[in-house]
Amino acid sequence: MALLSISDLTVDYRRAGRTIRAADGVSFDIESGSVVGLVGESGSGKSTLALAMMGLLPANGAVTGGSIRFDGAEMTGLDEAQWRSVRGRRMGMVFQGAMNSLNPVRRVLDQVAEPIRTHDSSIDKAKASDQARGLLSLVGIPADRHKAYPYEYSGGMRQRAGIAMALSGGPALLIADEPVTALDVIVQARILRLLEDLREALDLTILFITHDLGVVARLCDRVVVLYAARAVEEGTVEEIYGHPKHPYTRALLQSVPNFARGRGESRGIPGTPPSLVSPPSGCRFHPRCPDAMEICATRSPGWTRFSGEQVATCHLYGEEGLSNG
Repeated sequence: MALLSISDLTVDYRRAGRTIRAADGVSFDIESGSVVGLVGESGSGKSTLALAMMGLLPANGAVTGGSIRFDGAEMTGLDEAQWRSVRGRRMGMVFQGAMNSLNPVRRVLDQVAEPIRTHDSSIDKAKASDQARGLLSLVGIPADRHKAYPYEYSGGMRQRAGIAMALSGGPALLIADEPVTALDVIVQARILRLLEDLREALDLTILFITHDLGVVARLCDRVVVLYAARAVEEGTVEEIYGHPKHPYTRALLQSVPNFARGRGESRGIPGTPPSLVSPPSGCRFHPRCPDAMEICATRSPGWTRFSGEQVATCHLYGEEGLSNG
């Protein structure tokens, strides 16, 4: 059963009198207990989708179409009071840049305890602090560091504290937005191991947002690939990594150094992602695509379904609509 269902979701930003469509008809489901990776280059719409799912779009952003259903309930159209009954309690989020999500002048223990009391007024300060200590210990922060300030933590410890805060309301869904990007590879491995352990211990469902395909291969069950505000391919990790269908997905995978080939060589993707102020017509990847055809510049491709769970939008497999590939 889908815990979270995104259907034809459209998100617009207004800036300097212009409309920027940062998510354009995106659809995917997240099954309860699964880990889904949301991947794509910077500017593809990953963080915008996460903010929309949490009701945290900035003042100049708005959901202008489609649906967000969480645990069977529609989320679009909720007011702030209604969002607060869900955000932090049923859905938690680990934000990009752990230092920016922590208050530098408050002790970490107090920051983890605060949302516990916010979501349950019957819990007194002492009990909230006890629960916060338990969460900080759960994510691997020693007891003698619970009352430290964020600046006294390493990058990895700050990220663990951010995870503890996201878990403080006991959420069913954890949205992790680039949680290991700024960390060295050793600390990255520890954070990923922590998320794996938490998933098993707490029966968490996780949406993991990243541009690091190696991380997705380790942690995730399914992958959704975004390009220029649109989803272009979706499937299991085995399907996407074993037999990528969309040229953009193939290019992303080829850009990852492969030491199995002996030199750790990689290939960059020619060109740059398009501006969302005036994106290309037709398939948005066609200006950079090695397989582009004449139709790609004028008509957006429909979804093609392949064996298993894999789907992709590409004219290589048919002009429109779901079909067998």
